[in-house]
Amino acid sequence: MCWSRDTMTDSRRGWCRNVIEKQGSVIGEPIYDKLLDFALEFECRDGQVSFAGYSLFETEKGTYRSNFLLSNESVVLKLTECGLSSEQLLSVQQQLQTFIAIEIAPNYSGMLGIDMFTYKENEQVKLHPCVEINLRMTMGCVAHIFYDRFVASDKSGRFYIDHSPIPGALYTDHLQRETNLPLRLNGERIAKGYLSLTNINPSSHYRVRVEIE
Repeated sequence: MCWSRDTMTDSRRGWCRNVIEKQGSVIGEPIYDKLLDFALEFECRDGQVSFAGYSLFETEKGTYRSNFLLSNESVVLKLTECGLSSEQLLSVQQQLQTFIAIEIAPNYSGMLGIDMFTYKENEQVKLHPCVEINLRMTMGCVAHIFYDRFVASDKSGRFYIDHSPIPGALYTDHLQRETNLPLRLNGERIAKGYLSLTNINPSSHYRVRVEIE
């Protein structure tokens, strides 16, 4: 991915030529005044499709950073506060479900996510309804399932993917978070605190973690 906010330079032309040589084409898209990234998650089974829920997430220059751990109702509330209507969201969901039933479900079984975002144009809030379709178990699907199964229903939090090239950095951070954000349960569900979903040791460079407020 190459971001360009001014004129085409020799460096960017070279980047385009290199991508075309390797991948066959380059797609140019406008830079939107983006407000919220989110996705609609679906499940295909035996040729049928069902709506699995919403995923609200954060990106940085197109790279995934984290998911919000929220109920479907809370995600819809944030999207309506942003400027969309619940009727618009339902209409998009139904149209995408029809598309998936015809074009994808007969040939695919499993979870899938369709990324989209809200943006502002001429002082109006608009929806980009399909950035990409991911035919796999996405981070949004995992975060949604984790929230439904393991987080107390009146709580919210974040689901993060971390990377550090520095040996020991994640391990040190892990110990600090365990001390500063101790895990608290309400029955069998997380009510507050930090939990690493991957084993962390001094040689770890990647981590999946959740933090509940």
